[in-house]
Amino acid sequence: MHSYTIVTTGPNATMEPIHNRMPVILPRERREAWLDVTRPVEAALALLRPAPDDALEAYPVSRQVNSPAVNEPRNVEPVAMEKPKQGTLL
Repeated sequence: MHSYTIVTTGPNATMEPIHNRMPVILPRERREAWLDVTRPVEAALALLRPAPDDALEAYPVSRQVNSPAVNEPRNVEPVAMEKPKQGTLL
């Protein structure tokens, strides 16, 4: 059986304004070290750190990206940032 897990860590500078954690992005050169079952736990945990700040790009995308019913490539294309609408108190 194959299974997958998304391991998270604290955010890098790119992700910090968006969320308080991010997925660990393990570089290819650390893949074997992560999969080495003989590696001490502390050494494996040391691999779980944020990606370099310049490894990612952040930009607003369509809110349709949140809907599994709308699975289209255009969902991840940059869009103009929408201003939040002011609510009213009742």
